[in-house]
Amino acid sequence: MAADPDFSEALRCIRCAACADVCPPYQVVGGHAFGYVYSGAIGLVNTSFHHGLEAAAGPQSLCFSCNACATVCPVSIPLPRLILDVRRRVAERFGLRLGKRLAMAVWSRPRLFRAALSLARWIQTPFVRGKQLRLWLPKALRWRTLPALAARPARAMLIGRDLAVERSAPLAQSGAHGLTVAYFIQCVTDGFAPEQASAAVKILRACGARVVVPEGQHCCGLPALDTGDPATARAMARQTIATLEACHADWIVTAAASCAIAIMHDYGELLRNEAGWRERAGALAARTLDLVSFMERVVKLPAGTLAGPQGTDRLTYHGFCQSTNVLGINGSATRLLREVCGLEIRELPEGEVCCGFGGSTSMEHPEVAREIVARKLDNVAQTEATVLVTDNPGCLLHLRGAADARGMRLRLAHVAEILAERLDQRRS
Repeated sequence: MAADPDFSEALRCIRCAACADVCPPYQVVGGHAFGYVYSGAIGLVNTSFHHGLEAAAGPQSLCFSCNACATVCPVSIPLPRLILDVRRRVAERFGLRLGKRLAMAVWSRPRLFRAALSLARWIQTPFVRGKQLRLWLPKALRWRTLPALAARPARAMLIGRDLAVERSAPLAQSGAHGLTVAYFIQCVTDGFAPEQASAAVKILRACGARVVVPEGQHCCGLPALDTGDPATARAMARQTIATLEACHADWIVTAAASCAIAIMHDYGELLRNEAGWRERAGALAARTLDLVSFMERVVKLPAGTLAGPQGTDRLTYHGFCQSTNVLGINGSATRLLREVCGLEIRELPEGEVCCGFGGSTSMEHPEVAREIVARKLDNVAQTEATVLVTDNPGCLLHLRGAADARGMRLRLAHVAEILAERLDQRRS
């Protein structure tokens, strides 16, 4: 382990167990479900060396990639990266499961991916009820209903468009005035939540920015990286970098915080052995922001700009765990909603703790995801909120499905949608 440059940092561990204390799946399943003697995030790393990769092969997939462990480690072990490295080695030794191989084969080919979604859109028609599907599911999966694909994807409305500053833009004197913003849609938003992309573009234009939506954009590669398939992730990262570079924008913005994090924090590590691409990744990362950060750091709307009647809705906010643990923007979205929009936001207990989505992890370990999201929704119920706002599409779809299966009367909305609604109220 000491001789391995990828893992020697784990030997700084002082056995304090702080990483276990903050780990959402560990709180649900407890100790030895994590594999062998060593528990929590550090256990997923140590087990592969102390007891062999076979002993770590199953437990490593319990990681939901919330990155909370990295924020509390007193000796700064990069645990999220090391766990992904274990996952990669497991995939190299034992191979990806057939379902994952097929999913990545489709996902990494844009035309095939869009064709598959078009077919699924046609097949789902008899089962769509609002934004969810009504399908028979095994008992172990009935805690969450599945999201329906949107009738019209975001790319059909936005891709390839060059949208000038909105005429008489109401917020045109913001810090975004005169800037060109390249908008990255995100593959999940494209298929399942096009309203989020439309809302984000609307608010950016209203703030005085020219918005371009580059053709050729597809997926940042995060699903492949999280699956343990870095080769596919690298190919998708290169394609994303080349696509976003070509539009010569001042900023790259996306309402999908997970994609912003991939571009800003994962690409450099992913492409570390390719000097040219690593430098290009660094240059792109320097001008990439998630929507909330862009509104706070660049746009800088004065307090009360989008204030209006509160209405009867009672709002609370779930912060995407990586927005807090990686981007460090804890409280940014609630400040935006409270100060700029004048909204009352009810404090959500454990509001920055993972909701249990974790991409494919919630499908691979549904019994664990069920318990994590149940705790989240119990906390939401305490607030008596009627609207739950968040900043990441994956969290939103996951929470909406779990709330729907519970029968909760709860609207799920992206922060971009709330901003766009307040903008429309200002105009009316």
